[in-house]
Amino acid sequence: MLSGVVDHYLQGVSEREFDMPFMALLVSRRFYDIHKIHGAFEFGKDFIAKCEDGGVVHQYAIQSKTGDINLGAWRQVRHQIDEARYNGIAHPSYDRSLPRKAILVTTGRLVGGASGDAQEYKQFLESRGEPSFDLWDQDDLRTWLIHDPACGMADGTAADILAVIAAAEKGPISHQQLERYTRKWTALPLRRAAIEAAVIANKLRICQRTDLAAITALCTLRAAHSQDANPDAQLFSAAARQLHASYATGLLRTYQNVVSEPKSLLDRLNSTYPHFAYPVTCHRLVEAWGLLAMAGHIEPDVAEDARSAVRAIVSKQPGIGRPLSDRWAVSLMCAALSAFRDNADEVAELLKTVIVWIADSYENRPGLASADCSELVEIEYLLGAPLSHIEIRRRRTSYLATMVLDLSVFFGFRDLYLVAAHDFRAVDLVPTILVADERIAKWGAGEFGIQSIPSVRYEPTWGSDPHLAPHHDTARPEGIPAWDALALACLPRNRHPFWAFSELCPPRKP
Repeated sequence: MLSGVVDHYLQGVSEREFDMPFMALLVSRRFYDIHKIHGAFEFGKDFIAKCEDGGVVHQYAIQSKTGDINLGAWRQVRHQIDEARYNGIAHPSYDRSLPRKAILVTTGRLVGGASGDAQEYKQFLESRGEPSFDLWDQDDLRTWLIHDPACGMADGTAADILAVIAAAEKGPISHQQLERYTRKWTALPLRRAAIEAAVIANKLRICQRTDLAAITALCTLRAAHSQDANPDAQLFSAAARQLHASYATGLLRTYQNVVSEPKSLLDRLNSTYPHFAYPVTCHRLVEAWGLLAMAGHIEPDVAEDARSAVRAIVSKQPGIGRPLSDRWAVSLMCAALSAFRDNADEVAELLKTVIVWIADSYENRPGLASADCSELVEIEYLLGAPLSHIEIRRRRTSYLATMVLDLSVFFGFRDLYLVAAHDFRAVDLVPTILVADERIAKWGAGEFGIQSIPSVRYEPTWGSDPHLAPHHDTARPEGIPAWDALALACLPRNRHPFWAFSELCPPRKP
């Protein structure tokens, strides 16, 4: 069964989706000094790497393709292989003094006349004493992905990953299920985690859960940061960021033309339960796009498109002002930070709407569900009060309230902060948050290093000090970029790095 899953993955994966697991395979096969150089000026090389072969270190140039390669496609690929063999223009780490080797990698096979012609070409090069090339195809990749002791998935945990994939295919998979499963990646070899992540994320994309595919990429980033002493941690961190960007960009291209008008987005959703699906979709989109807009590792035009799409939701979609529970506080954070630079007034209006929504929920209903709630509990808190057969425990704490107050403080919205603090006290609502030493807590994957602040003590008046609550003084930890810290907060969803706000949200345009 696992072979079928991996074959299905290889047959449907895109080139950019395959980058991370392929780098994992290179590491497992003792390649090092690995660099991805895919782009307009790659000169036949998607990757370069070094490896010892027969006691001699070789400089490898690797061309990566997806799907089957027929004779026509092979003739085009052959020119790239030639460039990979002789052209030394690549990257500062490309060592021209080393003997060279080329590899053609395809997630499919050489089909038709391509296989025979490739074999003839390989023999021709070898007969002339020229650098030749090796072929890694679907059969090789499947064997390594499953059975290679360094990265293979065919061990006692194979049933676990198959259960996740089955849940994705049947539809009930949730953020919580995915996040819990991937906690073990923090202790697995990174190459193994990268391969599992790629297979799961690809299945989620195919099953139209690209939002969770993007979360899977962040789970891989968590694994890399949890093993920062590993010499390959930076390599896998960069690959995880790019994988997240790939999926977030996919969501952008799918939805950006419908987010400027509520009816258009509702029509695209075509949901049986729009009262729940609509606000959830608004928050899922701004979370993915907000992170994309603030990312420094993507093309500027993609970041600008993401910012524009977030601004459209903030200003045009009322669903963003109605978070269904505390677990959407981090989505609000991503939306506000990415939109503030160009649309401060709209961000203020959004926070005002959310303040009213929270206060009404705690005054007229049993409150909003917690950050670790299931979808069912989330809905019960919204609808349970009028239903006599459902007993809902009234909540008095709110992480969402903490987020609104923190954003108001950071943006300098004095009046909004004072109004929010007053309204929350009026309905007997207590802001709450968790703070953590993430070296131990591992963004939700660790059991220790977490401290609960059940009642955040905010200053009752606005002063010159921008820090109005104890957790605002948390120092910037070493070794983690601000974007990574913000993105990883989207996994446990019950805390956020206030220190990172100033690094990711630049001043407003004059």
